[in-house]
Amino acid sequence: MIVFVALLLWAGSYWWAGHFLKVAQYSCEHFRYDEAHRNINKCLAVWPGDYRANLLAARICRFRGDYVQAENHLAACVKRQGQTGDVDLEWVLLRAQKGELPDLEYQLRKWAYDSPSQSHLIWEGLVFYYVKEERFLPAYDILEKCLAAGPHGPTFFLRGMVSLKLAAAKSAMGDFRRALELDPDFWEARVQLVELLFGENDLDEGRLHLRILQQAQPHRPEVWLLVARDLFQKGELNDAEKYLDKILQAGPANYLVLFERGKLALQKGQPAKAERWFRQALQAEPEMYTARYSLYLCLRQQAGREKEAQGELAKYKEEAQRLDRRQEILKEVDRKPYDPEVLVQAGEFFVQSQQHSRARQYLLRALRARPDHEKARKLLAIAKNER
Repeated sequence: MIVFVALLLWAGSYWWAGHFLKVAQYSCEHFRYDEAHRNINKCLAVWPGDYRANLLAARICRFRGDYVQAENHLAACVKRQGQTGDVDLEWVLLRAQKGELPDLEYQLRKWAYDSPSQSHLIWEGLVFYYVKEERFLPAYDILEKCLAAGPHGPTFFLRGMVSLKLAAAKSAMGDFRRALELDPDFWEARVQLVELLFGENDLDEGRLHLRILQQAQPHRPEVWLLVARDLFQKGELNDAEKYLDKILQAGPANYLVLFERGKLALQKGQPAKAERWFRQALQAEPEMYTARYSLYLCLRQQAGREKEAQGELAKYKEEAQRLDRRQEILKEVDRKPYDPEVLVQAGEFFVQSQQHSRARQYLLRALRARPDHEKARKLLAIAKNER
């Protein structure tokens, strides 16, 4: 009897470990890396030395930026099965994500063409890097290539997100629709679709999708935010306020929620309260220049603060111009990714913007292409001193 119970418990724990492995795989494929991390840890609690689980855990940790833990999981893979091709690839992708991509890009692209079975992991890693660096055109090109091989819901979703960064809302909407056709439970795609539909003032279809989200994902703050925006459009400001406050109480303040809270206060004729919310939104996300303009509007509505308002308007215009300039520079980097002059220009921009880690990446690439570039050396010295 004792042996039977022990076997039953072992079989149950084995089944649960396999279940969590599958759930972690699905979450990772849908870019839900925190969720994937929780589930793979539950799997590893039962299968600490399992090769497949550790390989997936390494990939998840890489995407989450936990490089030390990723290395530990890869070491467990080598201990279990030796230096396999999958482990070799994950090591290279890890090195690339840590900043070595300029030296590894050609190798990875060749690897993708030579090994079709591993190509999706390589393209995914390259897209992740390009998006992180705001190089959206090469990211889009890779996603086009992937989708030419066959429809895939997460890839449609990712291309939609990249299209939004390229200001191609119509294309993004089409991609989110395709993602939902392939996987109706892909709630992140539905959230993005609702936001775009509301932005296009297509309220009927937007509310149809929002009702689906409320039924399927009633506890998601992302859904509460959409409900609040819908209530705001309907003029039901007190109910919208309740949803926004619910989000703020649920976790760390999100700059979008803070911004919406400010808009609501301004709509209710409370410019002083709106000012506090907009300032908090800017503190959480300094580059949200639309919040800067809203701050200007609410200051104008407060007696004796016109000079202050004009100061915020000037900052808004300056920030808008700076962000436009950044987009121009990054597009030029996409066109000439190995041109030292273009890379130095990008490095100089990020030094001036106090983004020294980002500046170092471009300046080091410039010096690889032209080691004697004096301006790159001077800027790199500044960037290194401002760690």
